[in-house]
Amino acid sequence: VGTTGELPMFIGIDVASDRCDVAFWCQEAVRTYTNEDAGLDRLVTDLRQVDTVELVVLEATGGYEALTVA
Repeated sequence: VGTTGELPMFIGIDVASDRCDVAFWCQEAVRTYTNEDAGLDRLVTDLRQVDTVELVVLEATGGYEALTVA
């Protein structure tokens, strides 16, 4: 994922029972993380590499989002 320099980053997270699809706007990148501790740890690591996160939008899906927002 990496840094965005001066551009703000907008992130969209689509949560399913077994995975999270994460869109990183301005890099036109979509990554998939498993919806379990190891995958979400990887997501957090990637998010920490971004300089400026302007907004994160998470789709709540029948309780599957609970682990992601924890």
